[in-house]
Order: sequence, then structure tokens, then C-alpha cells
Amino acid sequence: SGVSFLDDDWGHLRLVAEGFPSVLAANWNGVAGEGGYYRPLTVLSFYLDYLISGYQPAVYHVTNVVIHFACGVLVYFLSRRLWPLSPDRVAWASMGLFLVLPIHTDSIFWIVGRTDSLCALFYLGTLVIFLDYQEKPSRPKLVGFGLCFMGAVLAKGMALSLPGVIALLALRRRSYSFREISRVAAVGILVLFIYLLARQLVLGGL
Repeated sequence: SGVSFLDDDWGHLRLVAEGFPSVLAANWNGVAGEGGYYRPLTVLSFYLDYLISGYQPAVYHVTNVVIHFACGVLVYFLSRRLWPLSPDRVAWASMGLFLVLPIHTDSIFWIVGRTDSLCALFYLGTLVIFLDYQEKPSRPKLVGFGLCFMGAVLAKGMALSLPGVIALLALRRRSYSFREISRVAAVGILVLFIYLLARQLVLGGL
């Protein structure tokens, strides 16, 4: 409750204070066409907090805690899908361990650390939906997969590692439909194209 804004927090707040659509059309320093980080979804979340509370830090911290808890819930569901035959307590333990790991401290208490938490939220969501799609393909799941993948890369560029992780998960199954995998691949390629195109247009480079 006593933690205020620190270091890079002020850079993001200067950007969100410029209003919409500046939060989506610049790097985190508020500059377009000069490269840098492109994390529009994260900055948009700061903007929504700013509309609610301005420069009062409490709402930003509450948002970070909510996002972290949501990530923990997705860890539970991911564990259930990776090891469906294991006791339910394994998934609960996975969730509990994720929630209390000290390495996550910065992502929770440093406002800009939301970059990692928000990316993790959509990253985990992408994996859970992909595993669900493998078991029972459907168009809504495919759309959800694409939206979560897009959310992850727009939160932080490290989500570009998702295709590799998804490929490893796909190899876990001994049999799968080539049509299903090709649809997932097509959606993933489309998401990457849109992200890289947006980055090129806004920051002037990939």
C-alpha cells in the first residue's frame, strides 16, 4: 500500500497522459518511427488505470495483483491439461507455487512489471486453448487461440517464442490431424504478420 511509482513507471505515465490513440501509435517513450519496444496492449492497460485514478498508484497495483492471480488460475488449467491423469492436487500445487514464487515480486509490485504478467496471461491462455483445440477442435477455440496469441505479442515481444512451445506441445500427441495443425499454423502466421506489420508501421522497423 505504500509503494508509489518507480523509475520507468513515469515514462509510461507520460505516454498514457497524452491520451488515445497515442498509446497505440508509439513506443513506450512516446516516439514513433524510431524503433524501441512496441507493447501497445500493456500501455493500453496503463491508460485504462490512468482514466480511473490518474496518478494515484493504488489502482495500478490492484490491477497487477489481479493479473498475477489470473495467471495462477491459468497455470492450474494448463497443469490439468498437460497431466490429465494426475491427482487434482498436482494442479493446485502448481498454481500455488506459481503464485508465491519470489521471482515474481518485480512483476507484481513494480507497475511496469505488468509487461511480463500481461504477456504471461495471454501466453498461458494460448497454450491452454491450443491443448483444448487438440482434444476437440472448434472454430471458437481457433479464434480464441488467435486472440490470445495476439494479446501475448502485443503485451511483450518475448511471446514470439510461442510457436516453438506450441510445436513442442503438438509433438506430445502421437496422432493428430494435419488439417487441425495447419489451421493453427495459419492463424499463428497471420498473427505474426499483423504484429510485425504494426511494428513496422509504428516504429519503422522489425
